[in-house]
Amino acid sequence: MVVLNRLIFSFAVFSLASAFTPTSSSAFFRPDAHGLRMSEGAAEPAKPESHNKEERYGIIVTLKSKEGKMEELLELSKGHFLRQHDGREPNATLASIVMPLPDDPNTVRFFEQWVSKEDYELHSKPNENLQFFFDNAGPLLDDAPVIVEAPMIHFTK
Repeated sequence: MVVLNRLIFSFAVFSLASAFTPTSSSAFFRPDAHGLRMSEGAAEPAKPESHNKEERYGIIVTLKSKEGKMEELLELSKGHFLRQHDGREPNATLASIVMPLPDDPNTVRFFEQWVSKEDYELHSKPNENLQFFFDNAGPLLDDAPVIVEAPMIHFTK
């Protein structure tokens, strides 16, 4: 389970890092003795003043659905996140559903973020919205959710 959590966390970090990698086909980062360096011909990285950086708190959740129940779980999840961001959960700032992959069609992941750990703790007590999700998602799940929680640095343009 620890290996899976690290793999999921590594995937999330890689995905976030990829968002900041230049899009040119000749641009990529390569390791050398001094860390990561941009390859020759790569576009210059964004200037620090061109984006905002904020400390946040968040979770990465992995859910495994029972066979044939993924569509129902996805619809329930969409409703959960719409309610989460309609004002019912103060300081919930971001939620993403990482859709199932073709080679793992019964696994879905969530990426969720709040302003602070205290805001996340209000969510995870659980509140009414999360309790409704758990009550309805429980029969659709093949196993208990795996949740990785951690401080985050959130970048926006």
